[in-house]
Amino acid sequence: MATVFLARDVRHNRRVAVSVKLAAAFEITGRQTLFGGPFAVSYLHASYGGSPDGRQFLLLKAIADAQTLVVVGWRAERNAQLAGRSAR
Repeated sequence: MATVFLARDVRHNRRVAVSVKLAAAFEITGRQTLFGGPFAVSYLHASYGGSPDGRQFLLLKAIADAQTLVVVGWRAERNAQLAGRSAR
């Protein structure tokens, strides 16, 4: 029985499904390209996910000029807005 893994093909900048045979020797039995393009890579958390029913897949694409915005104290500001007053 083959096991399928999601793999990153760095040379061709794509994600592939790789079928492997786990026996006395490790053997790759098939490859299928799933998505191509520059994708976001994170070493802190997964940059992809699948729906519980296995019918949908989300993969974050990289954006060259993307910026990160860090908001400090957002809960206090949100709670103040919900209460109808400004947090400042």
